[in-house]
Amino acid sequence: MRTLIVLFHETGDPRFLSPIPAALEYLRRSTLPDGSLARFYELKTNRPLYFARSGKVYELTYIVGQRLPAHYAFVVDSRLDAIETEYRRLAKLDPAKLKQPQRPEKAEPAPELAAWTSVARAILNLHETITRL
Repeated sequence: MRTLIVLFHETGDPRFLSPIPAALEYLRRSTLPDGSLARFYELKTNRPLYFARSGKVYELTYIVGQRLPAHYAFVVDSRLDAIETEYRRLAKLDPAKLKQPQRPEKAEPAPELAAWTSVARAILNLHETITRL
């Protein structure tokens, strides 16, 4: 949803905002008792899914326990209030008044990269020469 908001903000295209209300509604229904969200939900039942470590393997479980791997966030902050606030603010705006995307100016490479630029050109020229053979 945050990416859709950024895309709308950058383009003014309302199609990027249109799925947000349904997504917010779904995620509010999916909020865990402590206000957080599970990373995964089971299809059809919408029960939160977790993986627990059992030795060297992972087991699918519905229970948040001490065996959750620490290297992956199976439970995340919802941030739904902030997303909804930003959505409502942007939904009221005239898309024509949003900043229009700027085309980046052609930049010169930094001096420390200039040598690599000439190497890259030489490789491209060599590639073109070889493909013509």
